[in-house]
Amino acid sequence: MTHNYRSPKFQLRRLGLALMLPVALCGAVVIPTQLQTATAQTSSNNRALSISADQQEYNAKNEVVTIRGNVQISYPARQIKATAALGQFFVRQNQIDLTGGVYILQGGKNNIRGEKATYLINEGRFIATPRSGSQVVSTYVVNNTNARNQGSVGNGPLTMRANLQEYNSNTGIATGRGNVKLSYPARQIKATAAQAQFFEREQRIILSGGVYILQDGKNSIRGETVTYLIDEQRFVAAPKSGGRVESTYIVDDIPTQSNQAPSTPRLRRNN
Repeated sequence: MTHNYRSPKFQLRRLGLALMLPVALCGAVVIPTQLQTATAQTSSNNRALSISADQQEYNAKNEVVTIRGNVQISYPARQIKATAALGQFFVRQNQIDLTGGVYILQGGKNNIRGEKATYLINEGRFIATPRSGSQVVSTYVVNNTNARNQGSVGNGPLTMRANLQEYNSNTGIATGRGNVKLSYPARQIKATAAQAQFFEREQRIILSGGVYILQDGKNSIRGETVTYLIDEQRFVAAPKSGGRVESTYIVDDIPTQSNQAPSTPRLRRNN
C-alpha cells in the first residue's frame, strides 16, 4: 500500500483518526508494516521521493521521517536509487541520511558504497564515509570520446577508494580525500594521492598530495599535482615548491650487434 505525502508536511489524515491521536500527544507516529512504501515531495520543484522500508516513523513536530530495515529510496528526478539499513529524511532541511551498508546508484552507472552517506538534495551532493578501518568505494563510467569514435577499449570504469568521498550530481564532480587510490584498467593506470577529483563532464582527473602514478605496470610519475586528460591520454605533472617531478620509463633496448661473425666476401675471378 502506498501513502502520499505533501511538502513541506505529510498529509496524515488519510491514515485515520486512530493515528492522529498519538501524533497530537507525542508528535510521532509509527507507520505500520502494511504501509511500507511512502512517497514524499521534496521542496525542490516538488519532485517525488519514494521510500520503502520494513518500518517507517514520522515525527510531525520536527518533520523527520525515520526508516528502518531494508531501506530503499528512489528519486527519479535525479536518477538516484539507494539502499541501506537505516535512513532519515529531514523534510525542512531537504536532507537524507543513510546508515549501514549504503549503496547509491546515480544515472544508472555511477555508484558509491560506504557505511554512511548524507545527500543534500538542494545541492545535489553526496558525502560518504566508511566503516572504521575501511574506505569508501565508488565507480564512475568514463566516456572517452576518442575511444568511442575509434571503437577501442578506452571506455571503462574508474574506481576510487578514499577515506571520504563526495559526489555532486549537479556539477558532475567526484572528490576523494585521504589515502586515495585510483584504478583505471582500460588504460592500465593505477594512482595514489592525498586527494583526487574526477570531472565527469570534462573527462579530467586532478590528483594532489604525494602523487604516484603507475601505467602499464612499469612506467611511473611522481609529483605534487598531476592532471590526467583522459581524451588526450596526457599527464601534466607539477612538483612541490622547490622540488622536481620524477618519472621512470622502461626502455626496450634491442641490441643492434649480431653475435655471428661477419661472412667472408666472395672473390671475383678475372677472365
